[in-house]
Amino acid sequence: MAEKLTDFDMRNKLLLQKQKNNQLFEGLDDLKDCTFHPKITKLGKQMPQKTAEDRAYGDKLKQELAKEHTMLYWQQESMQEVTFQPTLIKTEDEYLKQVQSRLNLQNGGLETLLDKCREEKQRREEEARQYQMLKEQIELVECSHAPIIKPAPEYVRKIAQESRLIKEERRMIEAMFRDKPDWQ
Repeated sequence: MAEKLTDFDMRNKLLLQKQKNNQLFEGLDDLKDCTFHPKITKLGKQMPQKTAEDRAYGDKLKQELAKEHTMLYWQQESMQEVTFQPTLIKTEDEYLKQVQSRLNLQNGGLETLLDKCREEKQRREEEARQYQMLKEQIELVECSHAPIIKPAPEYVRKIAQESRLIKEERRMIEAMFRDKPDWQ
């Protein structure tokens, strides 16, 4: 019984035949004209070949390690020039003895602390007011512009007064003939 070949099988057979006949490598004839011939040293032949993963990630890792190494070196170099040496407290008891709490429960407690905070706030507000007043006085001394304001002419004042009277009369009339109660 003869097997029926599928399209994939036929393409696969054709590919294998071309490989046997070296038909896939016909374009390599153009490379014979190349003049560059690299010289590989004995040391180069002894070195293991890099894998694709090494080429992709290994070189980047080497660069990062080199950067870290140089950063550590320069940090150590700069730290040698530092002269400040802080004194460290070794036990918590010594540390706690040095710290003074703002909230002293034995001498008044919370109320004393709140009073101090209020006094401090008032003092700061007073200082801010004084500073603002001083700033305004300095600005007034430096100010050279003094505008002259002239009173409005007599006819303009009469028109304004008549306008006010008319508005008052309208309000009074509206109040007398108002349909809606006052609470709305």
